Amino acid sequence: TLTLKEIFGRSKKRIRVIDFWASWCAPCIDEITRAKSFKDRLSVENDVEWIYLSVDEDQQKWLKKSEELKTVLNVKNQYLVLRGTNSFLAKSLKVIGIPKYVIFNKQNQIVLENAPRPSDSLVFKKIIDAIE
Repeated sequence: TLTLKEIFGRSKKRIRVIDFWASWCAPCIDEITRAKSFKDRLSVENDVEWIYLSVDEDQQKWLKKSEELKTVLNVKNQYLVLRGTNSFLAKSLKVIGIPKYVIFNKQNQIVLENAPRPSDSLVFKKIIDAIE
């Protein structure tokens, strides 16, 4: 079991976007696949780290879908949230529905708790560009 602090501590200080998703969530999967090139660009241009947190209750379904999405999903930076949307983390970040995106600055402070979808690239990029 890892905490968000431990996950953030695995890499240098960066802007971070948490993407809450699940294997059964069609809009989540669509967003993961459609926004891949935009996310890659933000990773390079703005030093953005994407962290994928699945709220799946069935670990096997999460693993299977992760394997299917391995070409578009950063498998080294994704985790299963134990207890899903009932977890302390999900409740703290007000994860009521998915997909949900939370943006953190380089000091690991929440910048936007309910960020737009990355496929809304113009708005998303403006938010990222405004982060110091």
